[in-house]
Amino acid sequence: GLNMNVLSAGQIPNVLSLREVLSQWLQHRIEVLVRRSTFRLKKIEHRLEVLDGYLIAYLNIDEVIRIVRREDDPKAKLIAKFKLSDVQAEAILNLRLRSLSRLEEIEIRGEHDKLSKELRALKQL
Repeated sequence: GLNMNVLSAGQIPNVLSLREVLSQWLQHRIEVLVRRSTFRLKKIEHRLEVLDGYLIAYLNIDEVIRIVRREDDPKAKLIAKFKLSDVQAEAILNLRLRSLSRLEEIEIRGEHDKLSKELRALKQL
């Protein structure tokens, strides 16, 4: 058979057969794909959380603008009034009021739907 000198399992020199080399390579590819999918999953979940906050802000735009302009601690007030997460309140406060008033519900819902589908696909892996 064919034997190869390789560095395996954290830089350990070893002699492996072709079958063992292929097995280790496949294991490595699986780990890479799982890590990449997990990373993407977390990014999508974070973005969906932010988009949910934007939708709440959009649907309550006048009250959100009033809170942002007048309250001493708008973040705490937004969280309490609309049951937002810290991430959502921060995202809303980081938007310019001009952007907030021009936020289009259809765009937000479209991105939300697209990301939700991708999230479901990733969770099925």
